[in-house]
Amino acid sequence: MSCEFIKQVALYADDEMDRADQEKMAAHIPGCMECTSTLANHLDLKKAVRVSGKSFSAPPDLHAAIFRQIHQDQTPQRQGVSAWWKWISAPVTAVLLAAVVLLSLPHTGSKDKEDALLAELVDQHVVALSSANPVDVVSETRHTVKPWFQGKLPYTFNLPEVEGTPYKLVGGKLTYARQTAGAELLYMAGQHKVSVFIYQANSRQEKPLHKFRELSFNCTHWQQNGLEFYMLTDAQDEADRLATMLQEVNRS
Repeated sequence: MSCEFIKQVALYADDEMDRADQEKMAAHIPGCMECTSTLANHLDLKKAVRVSGKSFSAPPDLHAAIFRQIHQDQTPQRQGVSAWWKWISAPVTAVLLAAVVLLSLPHTGSKDKEDALLAELVDQHVVALSSANPVDVVSETRHTVKPWFQGKLPYTFNLPEVEGTPYKLVGGKLTYARQTAGAELLYMAGQHKVSVFIYQANSRQEKPLHKFRELSFNCTHWQQNGLEFYMLTDAQDEADRLATMLQEVNRS
């Protein structure tokens, strides 16, 4: 029997729901295999479209056709305008054509790269929500999980002690984003799963904790000691302390 929420998954995937409905779906999806699988399919499609859109630019013939259309699509009144108006309209036309060319080129700015990275991490977090075996090393102790990554990554990191806190360490696994290997740690904050991604940073620049939302997930990002951290969860404030604990234990 199809889930009653299944028709809303596409809206959730495109972040087109109001806050109340988003939170309702975020609470429902982790416990519904049908909706989780459908969401994963939508995210795969969005990723494929996003990658394809940045791989191609409009051909020169299209630019020429647009240029001709701009000049040919003139009303009789405009065709009879004075010479001074033509001198003004010429540079305006050139600006419009340049805008078309620029907008058709692949975007490779830092913002686009960050958006692409976040999309990959969200996809992997959704997999963690739906998978029966979301981690490669299963352990509630940091003394088992941390050594498992040794030799698999060209860097190391520290895990906080969560015994006696609202958090539970589920385990960890190797993950890949931007064609780079990283660590994904999985925690539980009450009934909510929390994915913590750790990658080697491109610079030693420190970046403070920064919270935002991505596809209805709460995201926290920071950078310290040459490491870059991303934390994703559908929890509200339950995971805030975990981010602070991770930051403190990885201070030099």
